[in-house]
Amino acid sequence: MKNKIFTLALISISLMILLSANVSAEMWYWNTININYDDQTITQYGYYQFDDTSGQGVGRNKPIEVILWYEVEGLPYDLSVGNHSGYVDWCNFTATHLMNKYGTSFIAWEGLVGGEFINTTEEVDNIYFENTTTFSNGQFSYDMKDKDGLTIAMECHYTNASSLYVENILFGRFTTYFGAYECDDCQEYSLEELSNSVERNDEIIAEQTEVYGKIQYIIGRNFFLWLMASWLVKIGFLIMAVTLVFAGIYYLYMFLKDIEGQI
Repeated sequence: MKNKIFTLALISISLMILLSANVSAEMWYWNTININYDDQTITQYGYYQFDDTSGQGVGRNKPIEVILWYEVEGLPYDLSVGNHSGYVDWCNFTATHLMNKYGTSFIAWEGLVGGEFINTTEEVDNIYFENTTTFSNGQFSYDMKDKDGLTIAMECHYTNASSLYVENILFGRFTTYFGAYECDDCQEYSLEELSNSVERNDEIIAEQTEVYGKIQYIIGRNFFLWLMASWLVKIGFLIMAVTLVFAGIYYLYMFLKDIEGQI
């Protein structure tokens, strides 16, 4: 049988989450969930990269914190529901951090900023879950500098391929939190919270645009009405002026005729 991998979710977003007076940066993130019927596994993948876009290279020596929070159900997890059978018998969590090292430079009006690139090293964190019986969770913290990459995989194995995704949940999963860089009031936001925040901002912009459109419509209608009223008044004055001219000519004619009668 050929390998069949079905992508259930795919998110690829770039967010400007790191904004301050002295720093400009972007955090790129990508998540997906794959089902592999040959290996009988479901895997949640993630990839994150920090790009410093400041002119001074501040992000080369001033990292941001990324926190991975993992959760795994008690194993083995019984999937004997309805016509299904089998277990989720193990899960494997792996996070690989590609770390860039830079020298340092100092500018009097900027302070410590990024210097030249030195090298790249790799750090791997791995936890294998089997026969844990109880719910497990924990976190890893990573300091990411400019062009650092973080790759994550939470893979869980099913003993029966027909039971893959039977309960429509991930028995092993992770959530990502990004620190709010130089923002005293922001604290931390998860990937889902950031996505919801962006969606809500889009809704607010749409609502404001709709209100603006209605105001423009009302102003346009009022302008049209005032324009019509203005032309009606002008036409009225024109008719009045023409009437007065004819009335003046008529009264002048009658006056001259009356004088002629008296002579």
